Amino acid sequence: MAAMKAFGTHLSPSSSVEGGRKKFRFVYLSGGMSERDQSRSLWMAGEMRKIRGQVENELTAYEKSNHTNVEVYIARPGMVLARGMSLRTLVFGMGPSIWVDELARVLVDVAVNGNGDGERVLENERMLRWKQ
Repeated sequence: MAAMKAFGTHLSPSSSVEGGRKKFRFVYLSGGMSERDQSRSLWMAGEMRKIRGQVENELTAYEKSNHTNVEVYIARPGMVLARGMSLRTLVFGMGPSIWVDELARVLVDVAVNGNGDGERVLENERMLRWKQ
């Protein structure tokens, strides 16, 4: 969060864009099973899921309090797969998943263009339907 605050304060361009101030765009790579409810009891990978959810909560709160300087996007991919077929790829591909190059394309597009179509949290399914 300290880095996010520094970026939002010092890297936010001061140039005017379409009558408004250009914002610093931050893309956080979270995970598909992140849990924002910190009081919820989880059976699987609970600590990691709650940590990701806590970071998402803090980033969202920071954006709300600094909406003139910062845009925050949160990507929540499922299993990230490398190209090439193997038994492991097939097994992991049965759940929510995305190819690493497709995920990279979405993340770069969002960082450069902010194309979330109004969405700030990009779930795996949404990223799979991302425009070319």
